[in-house]
Amino acid sequence: MTDNQQAHQLARFAPGTGLTVTVSICLIILLSLGTWQAMKVGPKTAFLKTIETGLSAEPTSLPSRDENPAIYDYRRVTFEGSLISADSAPVFGTNLDGDGGYHHYAAIQDATGQIVLVNFGWAATDKVELPVAVGAEKTFSGVLRQGAKPGMMTLENNVATKSLYVANIDDIAAVLGLGAEEYYNFRVMLDPMPGTAGSLVGGQVVVEIPNNHLQYAFTWYGIAGSLIAVYLIMGFSRARKTQK
Repeated sequence: MTDNQQAHQLARFAPGTGLTVTVSICLIILLSLGTWQAMKVGPKTAFLKTIETGLSAEPTSLPSRDENPAIYDYRRVTFEGSLISADSAPVFGTNLDGDGGYHHYAAIQDATGQIVLVNFGWAATDKVELPVAVGAEKTFSGVLRQGAKPGMMTLENNVATKSLYVANIDDIAAVLGLGAEEYYNFRVMLDPMPGTAGSLVGGQVVVEIPNNHLQYAFTWYGIAGSLIAVYLIMGFSRARKTQK
């Protein structure tokens, strides 16, 4: 093959340095995003399995203060206790239907003398009447949850003004006037209780958590594949124009 023939062959694909650099950077980003989503499939699947197992298991007793609440997250629990105050700490948030309102937390003292922060349910207003009498011994049941973490767009809690937007254990306890050593480092989402119809709606446990990471991974990889196709088309197209 002569030098002219070799030059002609090379000229059949000439995307240019600028396009090549731009496409290379975009591909690195797209492939990184796709790989990141693919790596989240396994942990999210395991997490959903943990939720399913915990919610279907027989109720267990409360863990001790020394145990890691993450081990019991989404486990059904039951315990004896009594309401220590009629006041609740409202945390702004949506219910299972997506309506805006407040999740009402209150303090229950269990048989050991420790305080359990419980979510009695969701209501459209920040003031409600709790469905149990102060001091009355009662059996409570629900789902144990760790403290919630704020999202990127979540407002910060302001304990001084009792404005709560995320169910942080310490902030709820502070609003309820509890001391640092008085309460467990978890919360309990109580099951619906008699007498709460029309005011508090219990059982506000989100279990329909999407697991779309594999779909997102294919989407990013698909965009990367499309970008490569466009890059090849433009490279050959530019080469043809150069030869004319």
